[in-house]
Amino acid sequence: MESRCDELLTRTYGVAYQLFSQGFSRPTRDFAQNVRSGVVGRALAFAFSPVASRVDVGEALDKLNAFEQEAQGQAVNEARLQLEVDFNRLFVGPGHLLAPPYESIYLSRHQLEVPSQGGIDPKNTIDGRAALNVRDIYREAGFRLDETYRDSADALFLELEFAGHLCGKEADALERDSLDEAAAVARSRREFLQNHLGRWLPLIEVDIARHAALGFYPAMIALARVLVEGELCDGSISTSPSLG
Repeated sequence: MESRCDELLTRTYGVAYQLFSQGFSRPTRDFAQNVRSGVVGRALAFAFSPVASRVDVGEALDKLNAFEQEAQGQAVNEARLQLEVDFNRLFVGPGHLLAPPYESIYLSRHQLEVPSQGGIDPKNTIDGRAALNVRDIYREAGFRLDETYRDSADALFLELEFAGHLCGKEADALERDSLDEAAAVARSRREFLQNHLGRWLPLIEVDIARHAALGFYPAMIALARVLVEGELCDGSISTSPSLG
């Protein structure tokens, strides 16, 4: 019974990570439709229901709901374009990136070393030591990048997708009652979160909150940070440190 509950919880977290990954990818028509229809908001409200009373979680869910309500009054392509304009402002350019979506840049800016790589990259390095490290981690975990992918391996959406991938592997092992395998995958995910996502999500969250024109992206990054912190505390968002 306990492993069944763990499986369902892990799958719920996996869905949340995949939604965050989609949210920090270039907006597609399908994703905009899922936002308009409330699919994204309902899934995240369910995942974060144990901590919905927290101030930071409540504020993030309110921002997400407000954007969904606005998008419902728009055509799908209009909603997608609204997301894309803010996405480009924050993460693409042209010109200075307001919130560059790469781990290497934030580690180098804040003079943080990359575990197992040693040293600190020059300031604002893209595709630096962190990218090399996560690329190795992806390969060891059987997480294959599309052959056409040309961006850095430490992109925000990709690290979130990988966390979701590990949730899926753990949940599948739990479903088979392969508890040792599930525990090994859980350790791998915790190590990845501790050495990578958990180190720079709070840093990029500050830039997104400061520069975003919409409430959507600050809401998504705040919820992603809560999930990662919770997993690092005790494997559950219920134990994530509250900011409110």
